[in-house]
Amino acid sequence: MRKYFLLSAVALMAATSANATTDYAEVTAKATIEVANTVSCTDLDFGTIVVKSGNKDSSVIADGYLYGNDSLRFTGDILSVSGKGYSECNFIEGSAYVMVYDSVTVQQSTILNDGKGNSMSLTLGDDGSGRVYGTLLTVPAEVVAGEYTGTFSVTAIKQ
Repeated sequence: MRKYFLLSAVALMAATSANATTDYAEVTAKATIEVANTVSCTDLDFGTIVVKSGNKDSSVIADGYLYGNDSLRFTGDILSVSGKGYSECNFIEGSAYVMVYDSVTVQQSTILNDGKGNSMSLTLGDDGSGRVYGTLLTVPAEVVAGEYTGTFSVTAIKQ
């Protein structure tokens, strides 16, 4: 009896593997490449920022787009700011003041570094007409004197 049971089990296993199927699929891979032209923008320059010695966290706020002028406000231990806090990009066509692009996207933030391990953060925005603003420059407590630089991206799409 045992002999027949073992033969049945072997026969069943052989039948099962003989009826096995293999499935496959061919998948199409696709990539769309777009070539980006360069949009020219002026540097976003806050100029010289003078802070008190031993300063606490402070901010420079570029809100000219809110008040219709190129004003910079500052809070905390900042004594003066000489720059304008915005960059002008060529999103507008000539004197017609017509937006050339269907959409403009500005990177939301970036870090400015002095090359010696010190940094400060910059929050960015735009007014939809070709100006990119450094809406909030956060100057850290006990900031070290130096020139702080960084980069950010602006993407303009024309359909």
